Amino acid sequence: MWDERASESRRTVKFYIRRFFRIAPLYWFALVLYFFIGYFSGFKSTGSQLNPSSTQVIVLTLTFLHGFFPTAINSAVPGGWTIAIEMGFYALFPLLMSFNLKPVYMLLFGFVYYLLIGVIGSGLLEHFFQLPPLFIYYSQLTQFPIFPIGICIYMLSFRRQLDNEFWVLAQIVLWIVFSFSAHYLLKIETRPFFWTPIFIFAATLYLFVRRKISLPFFSELGTLSYSMYLFHFAIIFLFDRFIPLEWRGNAVAFAAFFFFILMISALVGKLSRATFERWSSIVAKKLVARIG
Repeated sequence: MWDERASESRRTVKFYIRRFFRIAPLYWFALVLYFFIGYFSGFKSTGSQLNPSSTQVIVLTLTFLHGFFPTAINSAVPGGWTIAIEMGFYALFPLLMSFNLKPVYMLLFGFVYYLLIGVIGSGLLEHFFQLPPLFIYYSQLTQFPIFPIGICIYMLSFRRQLDNEFWVLAQIVLWIVFSFSAHYLLKIETRPFFWTPIFIFAATLYLFVRRKISLPFFSELGTLSYSMYLFHFAIIFLFDRFIPLEWRGNAVAFAAFFFFILMISALVGKLSRATFERWSSIVAKKLVARIG
């Protein structure tokens, strides 16, 4: 979207408007939904053991600042930590793009961040400030380097910026080797089993795009993924209340429930796209049109 609107006037302002109305209205609706679910049923979001929901937590969640507070990062909306990470990235995205880095330097930026912030910085913060390990995992301290990796893959696959491919591969190998060696030899928390599947997934995406492999089913899920993600926790919670215990505990039951939850979440996602997401998109388009 950033590339397609390269000639657009006031591109950064319009980028923020579009991203805000894509994310915020539906997320705020989910906040209200889970507040009432929790109020009437005692349901707690994943990670809510950090702190029960409170007025402060709700205000931080409404302003997308909950990702900076251990007591709020995942307390109000299940899985809400990912939205905090995403909004934090969007805040920095235009600045990051202004440097016009090549893929190899974008990946290097991610590695340096991982080394200085994700390994050294988070280790110091956990040691001196006793930050919960769960918060460090959910926060920008650990998660942010995923975005430079994604941008690098985009540049290599869509932009076809193919120079320095060898150095891109070398950096990936260095990243993985360092994460394993420092973890097992130096006993440092480098999360090798977090980054290895990320690079495997990134390489898979790269190959799919370069070979023009299209999977319509997954493409459709991609268009619905945001609303599906927000609401599937509530769907699982409802099923958990009514599914007998004797029906659980085997692979067949898991596969059946997984498929059923997926389909129900997709239907909810379609409903969301036709209502909340459509309405917020209209508002964004009107505001962008007013800017000119």
